Amino acid sequence: MVSIKEIAHYGRWFPYCKTDHDLWWFDKKKSQMIDAEKLGSVFDCDVHSLPSVIAQCYGHYVPCFRVDIPALEMKYAQVYLSRKTVKFLSQLSAKDMDREFLIAIEKEFLDTDWYRYELAHLSSAAEEWCKENHIRYTD
Repeated sequence: MVSIKEIAHYGRWFPYCKTDHDLWWFDKKKSQMIDAEKLGSVFDCDVHSLPSVIAQCYGHYVPCFRVDIPALEMKYAQVYLSRKTVKFLSQLSAKDMDREFLIAIEKEFLDTDWYRYELAHLSSAAEEWCKENHIRYTD
């Protein structure tokens, strides 16, 4: 059984990082996340070959869920930050927007609220992912 609180942060995903492979995989037998590099060494393959190698493992490993953090930041900004700030953020690249968003929430003393909001969304995504992949979980 896996704890949602323990796996939630693994789902943080930043599209601007341009990774072309899953960074984390869940081992259903051990009920734990495994770094793609480590899993690649277990199967003696590179991270890009993992999906085809793992397909032969009968669902033993599952790629981690993903939550697009810059998109979630923008969603939060539209509710809690000024229109001027939202307009400014929307004109930036995802990477720059992420940095400026973190600066803006700190200036507005919303950082604690943001991290609770983010954790709630990550936890919800993790719970849904567990259900879809038949993984037993607790809060």
